Amino acid sequence: MCIWIVYMHCGYNEPKWSTPSRVNEQRDMPRYSVGHRFPDQTVHVALDRVQRYLAAVDSESPFYHQDNDVAPPLAIAAWVLAGLIEAIGLPPGSVHATQEFTFMDAAPLGSTLDAEAEVVQATSRAGMDVIVVEIKAVHEGRPVLSGRSMLLMPADEEEE
Repeated sequence: MCIWIVYMHCGYNEPKWSTPSRVNEQRDMPRYSVGHRFPDQTVHVALDRVQRYLAAVDSESPFYHQDNDVAPPLAIAAWVLAGLIEAIGLPPGSVHATQEFTFMDAAPLGSTLDAEAEVVQATSRAGMDVIVVEIKAVHEGRPVLSGRSMLLMPADEEEE
């Protein structure tokens, strides 16, 4: 629920509930295969975007409300995850189950980050496709964020 609040408040549109463009033809296979790479993202770290994030999470931290020149690390994670969720086009009934991140460097205001995501685990169980996606973001070649997120999606229904 929290990620959707941040997702919507930070200027993203309503998610597109669509069928992904890459679907395995076999019914017992997950929607995405290990090794599938989602389109790379460009994340702009703008002051107004940081301010919207801080308002969405009701931050009272003086560190980010003063003349600081970096974005909160979890803001970067939220923006990258929001882009991933948009790229996947999650069907209704999907669940963002887990996430874990390591932050290696700050993201300066005004910077542009390059983010990538790749499926590292994929399975289908009990009518659900389960994928684990490895996520990385860099600024000028320096790692800023790495992590993993697990998503559960209802398996595709039979074509009519």
